[in-house]
Amino acid sequence: MWDGPQFPLQYLRTFTRKANALRQWLSKAKGSQILNEAINLADLLHPETFLSAFRQRSARTLKCGIDDLRLMSSFQSGAIKGDAIAVLVI
Repeated sequence: MWDGPQFPLQYLRTFTRKANALRQWLSKAKGSQILNEAINLADLLHPETFLSAFRQRSARTLKCGIDDLRLMSSFQSGAIKGDAIAVLVI
């Protein structure tokens, strides 16, 4: 019995695309190049987990409380001004 999505082929295609994208992310991360260009959060299986980890890491790096951080995003590169330390463009 299949306890998965109604259309497994579509699910498998999406999963394969995301797995390949994550392989590229891993390659970029090993070369410390992952944040040098825009990243597509749709490539992740659970984007909310990535954003939570990014927030925690930023709080540790900046030595501030996690509640003091605000997520700022933009659809245009360079659109966020001010005190933004780490900008994630989506």
